[in-house]
Amino acid sequence: MRLVVAVAVVFLASSAAAQDRDDDARMVRVEAWLKEILHHQPGEFDEPAERMARWSHAELQALSVDAITVSQMMREVRITLFTFRRPGQRNPPRIPYTSRQLERMRLLACAAAGIAKQRECVQRRSLQLLDDELLRMNDVVAAATEHGQLDYMLRRAAMLHADVAMSSGPDVFDSGIAAQVVGAVNRVTIHIEDGRNTSTHFGAVHWDIARSLLAAVRPAGDPMVLLWYQATAAWMQANAYHENADHLTEALRLFPRDPMLLFLSGCEHETFARPAIQAAVRSADVPAGYELAVQSDGAELRQAGALFRRALDRQPDHVEARLRLGRTLLMRGRAREAAEELRRANGSADDDLTKYYAAMFLGSAEEALGNLDAAEQLYARASALYPNAQSPHVAHSALARRRGDRAGAAAAMERVFELAAAHPGGDDPWWTYDIAAGRDNQRSLDTLEQMIAAVPQ
Repeated sequence: MRLVVAVAVVFLASSAAAQDRDDDARMVRVEAWLKEILHHQPGEFDEPAERMARWSHAELQALSVDAITVSQMMREVRITLFTFRRPGQRNPPRIPYTSRQLERMRLLACAAAGIAKQRECVQRRSLQLLDDELLRMNDVVAAATEHGQLDYMLRRAAMLHADVAMSSGPDVFDSGIAAQVVGAVNRVTIHIEDGRNTSTHFGAVHWDIARSLLAAVRPAGDPMVLLWYQATAAWMQANAYHENADHLTEALRLFPRDPMLLFLSGCEHETFARPAIQAAVRSADVPAGYELAVQSDGAELRQAGALFRRALDRQPDHVEARLRLGRTLLMRGRAREAAEELRRANGSADDDLTKYYAAMFLGSAEEALGNLDAAEQLYARASALYPNAQSPHVAHSALARRRGDRAGAAAAMERVFELAAAHPGGDDPWWTYDIAAGRDNQRSLDTLEQMIAAVPQ
């Protein structure tokens, strides 16, 4: 299985001169970005998204800073001092602009906020200095605001960057071309296959931009922002794409009591405890100045368990959270507590996949407690649910060997080999456990896209 594990952030800074080699190019980039947001169809990898996907890492880093400035100016067009505190920063740097850039940024912010025809912007000759596309953007945003859709461009921008991040590949990391942009985040991602670090890439700046923009959406507790985090976090889980810890950290900062986000965060930490990831962490060749955002297996399992408990506090009938809590307890050697949680999950499971996992994990817990007959029955139940799955027969073999039944152990393993030959691609939910938690991500994404698309254009 291919997994993507993020490493921690390094914050870079440079002089204003290094950042602003071409004042006009910087403003052209911001203007082009706003137009791509306007034309993008949420949920599609359309031409605007394709064009954004071709932007270089350095261009996106510069945009990640300027996008924050635009969002601040959309609130207050007269603002002149810009800073932004990234996660982990003590002293946020000041974002520098020339006077000409600052004036142009104000005009663009007026159009993005739908107020270019209001007094505070008209005084700046905005209508004469904005082209037809930007004026149309202003009118669309103004109409959306009248219909109660606040922060129209911020929401659509977050969807655009998510669509690009979910549809395009990462850039190979090259320390020699890492952009030096005041206030920007430079992140790298380690790709893991079979417990080995196979490649290192730049982290997806698109996610950073989207999160920073949604942080400015009002009011707090916005349902679209919540759904955006739920859907994108589920997509990351379903695609074994653990881009960075910041995604769910920011989600829980905004929505600390949401059971789905607590559950998905627990799943991510549970995945990080996997032996394959832990082995890769120990041997990973991490670029100088970076550190891995993965703790020891014990620490990850404890954190996962705590998050699953918090999810159950908010939603006691969350069967899968209880199932995974039981598994983390089992992995920590607390078989009796694990069995209690897993028995409850086993009794409440209402679909074959959850029933299969519950039977396998509870069987392991019963076996650890010495209840071998109960374990055998549970493994048989799992096999009946998924007849082509190999894992129940492996468990049967180990159980037979423990009982001293060498013939039974050998027969169970022969069945494993038969199934492996008949289904070389695998037909066992055991192998997709890590990504199963995000299996309903497309439904959430569809709902999110409909919510955004419902705004009149």
